Amino acid sequence: MNATNRPRWRSGSWAPGVVAVLSLLGIAMAFGVAMPYARLAASSMVTLAVAVAIWTWWRAKQMRVDFEARLAAWSAHEARRAEQIRIARELHDGVSNSLALILMRAAVDRDRGSDTQRRALAAIESSARTTIAQLREMLLLLRGDGEAPRGSVDLEALVSNSRAAGMHVAVTKNLGSRITPEVAEMIHAVVGEGLSNAARHCGPCRAEVHVDDSAAGGLAVEVRDSGAVPGWVPAPGSGSGLSSLETRIANVHGVLTFDHCDEGSTLAAWIPRRDRSESESA
Repeated sequence: MNATNRPRWRSGSWAPGVVAVLSLLGIAMAFGVAMPYARLAASSMVTLAVAVAIWTWWRAKQMRVDFEARLAAWSAHEARRAEQIRIARELHDGVSNSLALILMRAAVDRDRGSDTQRRALAAIESSARTTIAQLREMLLLLRGDGEAPRGSVDLEALVSNSRAAGMHVAVTKNLGSRITPEVAEMIHAVVGEGLSNAARHCGPCRAEVHVDDSAAGGLAVEVRDSGAVPGWVPAPGSGSGLSSLETRIANVHGVLTFDHCDEGSTLAAWIPRRDRSESESA
């Protein structure tokens, strides 16, 4: 939850009450004995002090009730926001990436086969582009961060899906056996985002995936593509994938960079290593 706009408990009702009671007691101590009706004056001041104390207690209670109501409303809003974030992440990681692969496969095979097949593939390509555009608008409404860990890395599935869609993907992997599920989830997210962006913007291009945890204190992940193939029409995304991924990695003190040039683009991440023994002792 976002703690920056969380309601804060501030009660200023005790201050005037305490000041009033202390003032009355001070007056009673200073002048009470010399006054003609000292006993009556002292009794009146005590009664007034009690009344002030009761009012102060009542006011503090009302302020507390109001605070708890605002806190409940804030908690409900943050819970709804967290659910929107979860839905947006699932839409992006699942539906959007799959649509990008379908679009690329249809575009690659569009000029092959019979006229009927070409028309069918052209219709599939058009529908995929329209759906991606609509999904982009939805993600812009739901964009955000936060997601439960997937718990395992399945790079083979990501790479196989990209290859089946027409991409030429080479993988270099040097992973240790003590990577935590949280780090594994981030590896999966970086590779998935990099391959999805390559498919969407470059088509059936060449891509290289490098994962290496031999660096001191951290793990490096890189996805590099060869640029758009001739004649490919990019399908723009919502931008929420990179933004959310950057925030997730920054939350664990990692770094995400994205560089684009005529020769292609590179998505690179450095993720601090945290082995299982450290995770379990935390």
